[in-house]
Amino acid sequence: VVFFENGFGYRKPSPGRFAAAGGLVRGRAMSDATAWYSDKALLGSLVACAFALVTVAVSIFHIRHHLTHYNEPKAQRYTIRILLMVPVYAVNSAISLFTYKTIGSFIVTTLRDCYEAYTLYNFFALCLCYCGGPNLLVTRWQSDDARLPVSWWTMTCCLSELKLDGAFLRMVRQGTLQFVIMKLVLAAVALGLRIAGVYDEGHFRPDRGYVYVTVIYNTSIFLALYSLVLFYLSARVYLAPFKPLAKFALVKTIIFVTFWQNVLIAILFLVGVAKPLDGLDATASVVFIQNFLLCVESLPIALLNIVGFPAPVRVGALLLLLLSPPSLGAMQNRLGESKQAS
Repeated sequence: VVFFENGFGYRKPSPGRFAAAGGLVRGRAMSDATAWYSDKALLGSLVACAFALVTVAVSIFHIRHHLTHYNEPKAQRYTIRILLMVPVYAVNSAISLFTYKTIGSFIVTTLRDCYEAYTLYNFFALCLCYCGGPNLLVTRWQSDDARLPVSWWTMTCCLSELKLDGAFLRMVRQGTLQFVIMKLVLAAVALGLRIAGVYDEGHFRPDRGYVYVTVIYNTSIFLALYSLVLFYLSARVYLAPFKPLAKFALVKTIIFVTFWQNVLIAILFLVGVAKPLDGLDATASVVFIQNFLLCVESLPIALLNIVGFPAPVRVGALLLLLLSPPSLGAMQNRLGESKQAS
């Protein structure tokens, strides 16, 4: 920087002027970063919000369809809890896009992950409901002399002597429920580490808490998913009419794939394959990209949920409504008779 005096003379700048010039440069850099976020990232955030709004609309339509045809209250109660996970993911990710620089984004993401664990347990409860409840399932195992299929592909080659009884069902339920408890504990630990400044999300460093939380999380979710696999293998004959594989694939996609997507993005930034976005550091870039992708991916998952979790519509009741006389009382009487017969 050259300072002129009276248009021609040069005077040596003082340290204060250098400090002022440095502050001006830093201020311009910060304004450039803010301008980047206001222009490019804000546009991406608005696009993601559009996907999130459509996802919420599709999910509300699907849930409303279930409530309109509330013919199996116990099973549909679990189903609706599972369906709520997609709009929860979409809305929380959209909020995080605008609060990525604050701890509010971390809190919102933590709450979203806690509901994820709750959803996994509700899926187990839904499958157990399809089997008629725990008592009926154990009775069926005993009457059919059921055995767990042994295969290295399903990692059950060492479980040939495992007996299908109440103790086995309790073990599977505990294996699923531990993920819910562990997720709540990890959420509290991660929040404390974040406040203390030693969490450092997206960085696999031994002196930071992110790597240890990730390892414990993966171990817990592996046990939960393996417990669900064991339960399916032991009850697949009774679950076959309800087509649980499509439902399990959707739940696993939401929970498992989205987590590993975040880990993969962090690894890409760690090895230098991906570069931080202009105006953002690597950690903020990972959070921004992950939340943007979740908003976009929520829409196709919400559409697939319509196919995977259809409402139990009674065809006989619908035909009765179409063929009955216009008298409202007669329609109600025939519907009541149809329900009693079923």
